[in-house]
Amino acid sequence: MVYKIGICDDQVVEQRYLQSLVEKWAKSENHQVEIEVYASAESFLFREETLTLDLLLLDIEMGAMDGVSLAKHLRQAQQELPIIFISGYSDYLADGYDVSALHYLLKPVNPEKLFEVLNRGIKQVVLEEQVLLFESSGTTHSVRIKNIRYIEVQSNYVTVHANESIRMKRPLKEIEELLDASFFRIQRSYIVQLNWIKKITRKEVILNDETKLPLARGKYEALNQQMIRYL
Repeated sequence: MVYKIGICDDQVVEQRYLQSLVEKWAKSENHQVEIEVYASAESFLFREETLTLDLLLLDIEMGAMDGVSLAKHLRQAQQELPIIFISGYSDYLADGYDVSALHYLLKPVNPEKLFEVLNRGIKQVVLEEQVLLFESSGTTHSVRIKNIRYIEVQSNYVTVHANESIRMKRPLKEIEELLDASFFRIQRSYIVQLNWIKKITRKEVILNDETKLPLARGKYEALNQQMIRYL
């Protein structure tokens, strides 16, 4: 697979530096990449290939339209493109949270830190493409893994909660074996996807949609460790 990575920065020196780092990372991870460079937020908006990007390295301090404004524009257009903010100042950190940025890196960019964040971004891209097939009442459902919030079992029935809820008669253990490290069994009856977790307490897990799920005693530390390893 060829990963398409965009670099948006109005400084030629920074463009070249970031491009060299991305190329070095791709070589070290044995990835194929296509790198698109944009000299301004405006030029980014007027280039059609931006719709097919997998990741965007976005400078914040630019000309008439800054990086934060561009990121907000993308989110308003329902584009979930993973964004890595790059800035010489930490003042914009809160803006990164507002647009669900993948990460916020300070200049000069540390190569090892950038490589780590790029790896996280690629995990997210891969997750976007993966689907699971579930059969329920004679119908086969194709569900994107990224859309699965949690899975629960009641009696002998398992319900997969995604964009729709799919109920089937199947052992939870059997479904658990299909899942990767982005999922965690928080309790005997529940498996949750880490990307959907908003908050963890000693007694419950709260998801981004405010769903509250019980957390089994003794699972708190293990869940936090899994979050750190995966995310």
